[in-house]
Amino acid sequence: MTAIWSRYPLTSLGPTSDPERSAVVRIEPPGSRPVIVYGTVLPWLGSPWNGFPSAGGVAFGEALRAQSGDWNELRREHPDCDLIVAGDLNQDLAPKHFYGSTKNRLALENALVAAGLRCVTAGDADPVGRQTEGHWASIDHICVSGELAEPVSGPALAWPEGESPDKTVSDHFGVLQDFG
Repeated sequence: MTAIWSRYPLTSLGPTSDPERSAVVRIEPPGSRPVIVYGTVLPWLGSPWNGFPSAGGVAFGEALRAQSGDWNELRREHPDCDLIVAGDLNQDLAPKHFYGSTKNRLALENALVAAGLRCVTAGDADPVGRQTEGHWASIDHICVSGELAEPVSGPALAWPEGESPDKTVSDHFGVLQDFG
């Protein structure tokens, strides 16, 4: 399940193509362009999806295809808004392989490009990889439309500080990006 919280007024934009694993809202920050936030959890290794098997990345690919269709539709239907796609994408985008597969990574990278999104937690910008000196990498990502990518304030950050996540909270590090 995916939930989106905001301190600013938000409106649900209804069901997504994958209501079990994604949610979408429109947020109205005062004095700024509206932002569409699409939160998601893509299938992890060993996770089937919607009747598709996990083997060979089939479930990941089919879920990504459905959800990226949502992203493109949102861009077309809301040209006045910036778009953020964020969540547990279950695929590293780090310089050194950590989790997922080459096939899934390429599919994700292509889907992001097709939707006009830039991942601010990918490559050398991976805050988990930076913090842990490459021992871990983020599979949770923040991807933004070109319009929003410009006001990024500093590098993405990971928490908790240290070499590994706090397993009493999650088996992942949290990631954050300030847009200023």
